[in-house]
Amino acid sequence: MSFVLIAFLIFPLLHSPFIFAKLDTVYYQIVSDNALLYRSQKLLETDAYFILPPTYFVRLNYEVDDTTIAVCYLDFEGFVKRTDVKKVYSIPQKPYLENVNFEPNSVANLVIRSRPNTQSDYLGVIPFSATDITYYGTILGETVYNELSSEWYYCRYSSPEQGIITGYVYAPLTSDLSPILPNTEVVALEPIQPTNAELTLSPELQSPSNIVLIVLLTIPALFIIYLMLKSNKNKHTKSLRSKFKKANHLTLRAPPDDELDF
Repeated sequence: MSFVLIAFLIFPLLHSPFIFAKLDTVYYQIVSDNALLYRSQKLLETDAYFILPPTYFVRLNYEVDDTTIAVCYLDFEGFVKRTDVKKVYSIPQKPYLENVNFEPNSVANLVIRSRPNTQSDYLGVIPFSATDITYYGTILGETVYNELSSEWYYCRYSSPEQGIITGYVYAPLTSDLSPILPNTEVVALEPIQPTNAELTLSPELQSPSNIVLIVLLTIPALFIIYLMLKSNKNKHTKSLRSKFKKANHLTLRAPPDDELDF
């Protein structure tokens, strides 16, 4: 019975999603400088979110066909061409480009639109004094001014008056875009041979703080096991003592009067 209880305590720890993770989450690294995140399986350039940053990753959602896969990038679900990405065999710790911001160029307010052109729907406005506008990516669209570029930024802006707005702003009217550095994270480019029923320590748990957490979760279980074993040992010892006392009592008791021989 003790071994059953011990297994009951240890098994959830060994199979807990907080400690071990199966490599059933698949990532693809972006290898093309012009990899678009499309909104639909038609893969129309006029219906794409933005250009995905090279060296970063997308997470596989499902397989579409030999040329297309459905993926997730940050909070967006879309489609990419297989030729623009390459499958990796480990889980990147920082798969997405994050914490990139920009500001208006302090000349005029920025209009946010639903598509990268001035004929698309008006979604809101970013005042020229705004800061920390979240940048997601760049895409080519309408050239609003002939002497300027055709780049538009896909971004998010939040204000108490307008709430959260996600859309496009004309890039030449912005400034102070954060540096976009390549992802230098090392990932496995070939399949990893499973060593223990395809279980591996999740990369998110390999930091010192998470290792301490694992130890803290394990210690109480080991202590409970110790108490259970000690309790069973004490019960066994008491049982032996009881049997020993009973045997001594039967051996040392006085014989009946009719068994006395004078």
